[in-house]
Amino acid sequence: MSMTQVQPVEVFPNTSAAILAYLARRTMDTVGDQVRRAGAVVVGVSGETDVYPIPGGHKADTGSLFVTSWTAEHWLVGQGEGQPLFYLVAIDPHEVVTGGTATGLVSSGQRALLFLSGPRHDAAVTALPLPAYSLAPGEGSLQLLQEETFDGRGRPVTEDRSAQVAAIQEAVEWYIALPEADVAGSALRRKALLAALDHTNPHIAHCAVRSLAQPGDEQMAKAFRQRLPAASDPHYQIDLLVGLWLTAAQIGEAEAALEQLMRSRRRSRWLAAWDIHATSAGRGRRPQSLYAPQPPSLPAMNTG
Repeated sequence: MSMTQVQPVEVFPNTSAAILAYLARRTMDTVGDQVRRAGAVVVGVSGETDVYPIPGGHKADTGSLFVTSWTAEHWLVGQGEGQPLFYLVAIDPHEVVTGGTATGLVSSGQRALLFLSGPRHDAAVTALPLPAYSLAPGEGSLQLLQEETFDGRGRPVTEDRSAQVAAIQEAVEWYIALPEADVAGSALRRKALLAALDHTNPHIAHCAVRSLAQPGDEQMAKAFRQRLPAASDPHYQIDLLVGLWLTAAQIGEAEAALEQLMRSRRRSRWLAAWDIHATSAGRGRRPQSLYAPQPPSLPAMNTG
């Protein structure tokens, strides 16, 4: 029997300020946050999946660990350098997902970029012969280079995601190469982040904007303001608008810029592109509220 997933939604006022506040939370996660939440970041190839009983039982319905062996090609972050093999552990097969949906454990021979938590040392994995990791907090899917999916007629197809994953890997490598955010390196780090505002990799530009968007920083408000007219990518437009909203001293500036953007694209169509929709309203009346997918709850991180 198939199960229907319910997407939590939230309702907020139909105002530019509320829309910006919502989008600020929805887009707050950056590649820097992903790296800081992960104990390891690695490019690897999946092997076979085995099922192990959980020592002493477990409250999970399955009572088993689903353990996939991986061959590491390149450790970007973590203590796994020189460790060619490791395990990815899930309590339930739907805990390891692909494409953001619960489609089960990854098949053998899949190449992926993984953000991992570990290595684990809890009782459940002590009997395993290799270091064991789990997906890092906030990681809802594996970054597969080739993803099995279905077309509009339900036929299986393979989607090539190698370019998207390569962009994420490039962003990880950029982030870990940034100067330290200590007293000695803070000026160099800010300079590197400023340069990254115009990076063609959207993950890098997004991280730079959110790292530099500190309340009351008029220098950054000016930088965001100057880039808005030429910004064509919808996600970069929101990055700059949210950055302006967080930094500008002039109240209402970012809200006015958002209203202008929505009018130029037709307001309802622009909102729908972000999966934001109006609640019902009387005929000819503007809806008083909007609803949209609830942003995921992520561990609090220090921006930088």
